Amino acid sequence: MSGTAGAATPATLTCSAARTTGTPTCTSLGYAIIGQGFAGNFKAFGSGFANDQAIGGSVTLTTTAPGVSFTNVNETAGYVTATLTSTSATTPGFYPVTLTDTNGAATMALGLGVDHGPQIATIAGNAGTAGGAASTVSITGTFLNGASVSFIGTGTPPSVSAVTSNAAGTSLSFTAGNNVATAGTYSLVVRGGWPSPAWGKTTSTYTVNAAATPITFTSIVPSELGVPAGPGSSNNLVTVHGTGFEVGATLSLPVTPDGLTTLVSSTFVNSTTMTMIVNVAPGATTGQVNIKVLNPDTSNLTGVGVLGIGVPAAASVAGVTPPVAPSVDYVSGVLTPGTSSIVKVQGSSTFPITTGSTVKFSVPGVTNASETVSGTVLSVDATNTATVRVIIPRFATTTLSGAI
Repeated sequence: MSGTAGAATPATLTCSAARTTGTPTCTSLGYAIIGQGFAGNFKAFGSGFANDQAIGGSVTLTTTAPGVSFTNVNETAGYVTATLTSTSATTPGFYPVTLTDTNGAATMALGLGVDHGPQIATIAGNAGTAGGAASTVSITGTFLNGASVSFIGTGTPPSVSAVTSNAAGTSLSFTAGNNVATAGTYSLVVRGGWPSPAWGKTTSTYTVNAAATPITFTSIVPSELGVPAGPGSSNNLVTVHGTGFEVGATLSLPVTPDGLTTLVSSTFVNSTTMTMIVNVAPGATTGQVNIKVLNPDTSNLTGVGVLGIGVPAAASVAGVTPPVAPSVDYVSGVLTPGTSSIVKVQGSSTFPITTGSTVKFSVPGVTNASETVSGTVLSVDATNTATVRVIIPRFATTTLSGAI
């Protein structure tokens, strides 16, 4: 028996659907509808699929919708799935979707609808400082009504709250919380309120800047300039050490009443060092003068009396007070071998003690001098003084106070 095999019959597409997440299911519309900027899952139903992946063939989905693409296309005996992406510039309208497999090409004339998605015309306030105050972000555009906002990126993004939009869809604002955010640039995603569940979206950016280093003066070298006897004046190189100096920062001196102490030049060296040339003329009034640093971002610091003219400077540092190292102000009580002793421990303001915490003591008299004993904090009063119960081993031979 012989003959010619008939040509394969192309598939028939009967329904399509899309959704941002999850598995799409067909609705009474019969075709997928997405918002501009949509990215998510697509599924087409019908009959006659070649199930090409099962037999080593290939399958594609295409459309004439501008900016729309299908990837990860997978064909089974009863349907085809894919990842569908569009852009916020995809033109709204209705478009065909074509399936091509080893059985041929099949087109669903109305396989995809594109609805309007949110559009950003202007954005303001889209920056903040890590650990700093919240930012109010204001957006103008179109189709913003009912939109939601989120951030995507590496690190801890800002929080989002108080999202509001007007009924006309031309403005949207929200609060970005920077208090726990980490520095970096995040994608700011505005997702439209329709068409559910295949929402459109558009993106912008939000920058979290690293917390600025506070400006300080840690030393002025030299901190005192002599008054020349004459006849000429003297130019003196003064080096200012500190923190938080920015590229382009400048140093300045106030105009002295006699005009005989003047700034000749200022030079930025690095973020911790700047230099200046100070001219002192004969007869200059003795006393202390201020030095001011001004960064390009307008942050500034004035060190009051940090440069002496003919007399010592009144101060050597300026700016944020350096952190105070934690310390134990005093320890009182007697540690008696073989007992549960009560000891009072007062910590400094930078060494808070909490009830239930453990305090370790090094106790002279313990057989092994390297050993420590520990006690549990029973209570802490308003002066940060803790009552500590310490169990002292029997082999301790003295009753000396311990040291933390």
